[in-house]
Amino acid sequence: MVFEKLRNGLMALVLAGAVSGSVNAQAQERGTRTELEYLLLKPIQTQFQNNKEMEFRKVSLNPFEKPFDKATDEKTDWVYHGLEASYIALNVADYFLTYRALDKKSDKWQVQEVHPIMKNFIHNKALTALIKTGATGFVLYANRKLKKENSTAAYALLTAMNLIYAGIVYNNYQVNVKLDLK
Repeated sequence: MVFEKLRNGLMALVLAGAVSGSVNAQAQERGTRTELEYLLLKPIQTQFQNNKEMEFRKVSLNPFEKPFDKATDEKTDWVYHGLEASYIALNVADYFLTYRALDKKSDKWQVQEVHPIMKNFIHNKALTALIKTGATGFVLYANRKLKKENSTAAYALLTAMNLIYAGIVYNNYQVNVKLDLK
């Protein structure tokens, strides 16, 4: 029903004078279509002959608004990118606060790395930085892959990782404050 109305509307525009009237009149007498009618109707007919659903896209009449595109929509996902940036910043803060606390000497407090894997590498700053950078990059890469499959899970996981690292950074900060008060 809708297709018939669209087709009739297109035909009316074509026949109303979008192309020369004599060509259309001659085509009607012969019972054939003009080239413009053929070009306008061929994609629509092909779409429906193949029983495919038509693809609808968001269209804006605002000339200053960019057209909707999935690729540009992913690039402007500021919430997700903010979570990624905050995850990176928290990892950097963890690295520097951990080494700041380990480098301080205190008579009252003995400071040591608690993380069981990093405990073995903590004496080599360059290796620790490399491992931390690789692990952070891998987590963000894997989370982006997850986001393509299930964006809700990706947001939840990245939020949880940010909360965990916020707790770790807060703990490292508290340790540094205690060491400064010695």
